[in-house]
Amino acid sequence: MNFVLDTSVVVKWFSKTSEDELNSALKIREDYLSKKIFLLFPDLLFYELTNVLRYKPGFDSEKIEKVLESLELMRIDVVPFSKKVGDVAVEIALKYDTSQATGFVLLSIAKEGTPSTTIAPLLGMEATSLSRILKNLEDKELIYRKTDTLDKRKVLILLTEKGTEKRKIAKKVVSGFNKLIVDEIPHEKLAVFFEVMESINKIVEKYKKEN
Repeated sequence: MNFVLDTSVVVKWFSKTSEDELNSALKIREDYLSKKIFLLFPDLLFYELTNVLRYKPGFDSEKIEKVLESLELMRIDVVPFSKKVGDVAVEIALKYDTSQATGFVLLSIAKEGTPSTTIAPLLGMEATSLSRILKNLEDKELIYRKTDTLDKRKVLILLTEKGTEKRKIAKKVVSGFNKLIVDEIPHEKLAVFFEVMESINKIVEKYKKEN
């Protein structure tokens, strides 16, 4: 059986939560490790996970890095973004009066707020491009800015109620499309695909070091 993991499940693997929720989340992890099920991560999960954990008590940058290392060791395949997926995203964006870039920015904003300076690096986006998007989101009343109570030098970006609804739509689109991939493509083919992609990434890194 194939599953696309939601960030909320992965968070429960590493942070305190209610016993029932914890047991359910751990059961998924145990079933994957015992090869009873096949799991996939949407690539945006890592952005969401780091955003959520940084506001959890006891999680500093070192501990978050260890969480990411632990996930890497589990060798769960990651569904990357692609041009064709982007084309579908554009169609959906027009349907919901939003944009692809807007969707990714909304997904990068945590419930507790996200420092404006961390969003661009997370998304591999130029600061000037992000500034235009954030201004547009403010004009549409999807986000608002607030000074961090712990560090007055930081400005947090938070979602309005309207922005939260738009974020849910973006998340539903990403999760739904990833689920469709898992349902339509056999596990064996996906495994080969990710193995090839991993090899290509290693070759790219090797090339960078040698040139």
